[in-house]
Amino acid sequence: MAKKFNMNHIKGKLNQNTGVKVGAGLLSPESQGAKISTRKMLYLRFDEIIPNEKSKFSLNDIDKLADTIEKGGLDQPLVVRQDEEGRYILLTGHRRRVAIEMLIKQGKWTEFIPCILKDVEQEIDLPLPFDLKEDYAILQTNTHRFETDADIFEQTRMWNRIYEELRKQGVEYIPLSTDENGNTSYQQIKGVKTRELVADRIGKSPATVAYHTNIERKGTELVKEAVRGNKISAHLASEVAKLPKEEQDEFIRKTIEKKEEKETIIPGDLYKHQANKRVESQEDTDRIITPEVFMKDTEEITAVLKKNPVELDAIQYERYRKAVRSLEKIFKMV
Repeated sequence: MAKKFNMNHIKGKLNQNTGVKVGAGLLSPESQGAKISTRKMLYLRFDEIIPNEKSKFSLNDIDKLADTIEKGGLDQPLVVRQDEEGRYILLTGHRRRVAIEMLIKQGKWTEFIPCILKDVEQEIDLPLPFDLKEDYAILQTNTHRFETDADIFEQTRMWNRIYEELRKQGVEYIPLSTDENGNTSYQQIKGVKTRELVADRIGKSPATVAYHTNIERKGTELVKEAVRGNKISAHLASEVAKLPKEEQDEFIRKTIEKKEEKETIIPGDLYKHQANKRVESQEDTDRIITPEVFMKDTEEITAVLKKNPVELDAIQYERYRKAVRSLEKIFKMV
């Protein structure tokens, strides 16, 4: 028999606030009463809930989540908004939706899913266009599981856009959360660096935010897609983003082509690429070794030996012999 959602679990969650924590030292000297929420509980069929194209966060561990929902019920309803055509667009709960889809196919869940209807325009009282208000709604209610670089990159990108617009509008404080007494905590924007504001929102260091911001601003689309696909770490992608754009794309294409499906790009790949580029950038004439070039390259060594012969230990002497043999092979003397 199909399993129904657990009403006890759901009821225990409906009255919780959805704001995020405030960072140290970022509280406004004033607090105001919370805006009254107009949210409603709905029970929608699975096919009525449309995934939000703007939510590009990872959908991992679905099997485990489905098992948890089957055994314990749905702790948190999905959050949706209604568009101008009356359709229900998902804001929060993409992983839960996929997990429930799996349970429905297995005959372990009824077709109806509990959802909270959110009025984005009314509830987000900030001077933002609807596009950024929707981003704000997605981010504000998805604060509990963003750990991959791909997820952090998307969060950083979206929050940067929001804070940029708020600064343009002259906003100095924004509300964060409201306690049971109706007192609202605020985050100060004026005088605080954006990377610190974003770091506070996502629970990461400002340095981590800086890596992701550098990728967004200087990286090519190929670099960004490599991050979104977890093919490269944010730290390494930030280094790649420092290269000329055509070189970024060349590096990503060539490196990924050489990798197995689950392999990721590592720092050694970048080092090899840069070394090869340095060699390729030299003129052919620069790579012709004449007796004069060889003598010039080794003149410092010769000068040292003329002043005082060097006595090597066994390990040093073996390294010296290997170096000589390597040169002999290059010049095809052996």
